[in-house]
Amino acid sequence: MTADYFFMVRLGETKAGEREIEAGPLDYPLLKKALKAALSIDKSFSKEKITAVHRSSVFPAYETAKILAFPIS
Repeated sequence: MTADYFFMVRLGETKAGEREIEAGPLDYPLLKKALKAALSIDKSFSKEKITAVHRSSVFPAYETAKILAFPIS
């Protein structure tokens, strides 16, 4: 018997958030510490078989999803 899992990852901090700007759909990149956190999550998922990655349309979500969809490790 196999088990299917659904993992949800929340976006990290962006430059807009750091400056307290209400960014909405604007493309503000993730801060370095948020990118490092995404890479850490990538390592945590390294033994999981990821079959799909879904994201919102905002740029920080794209950056995070790209790391998880195409693991470095």
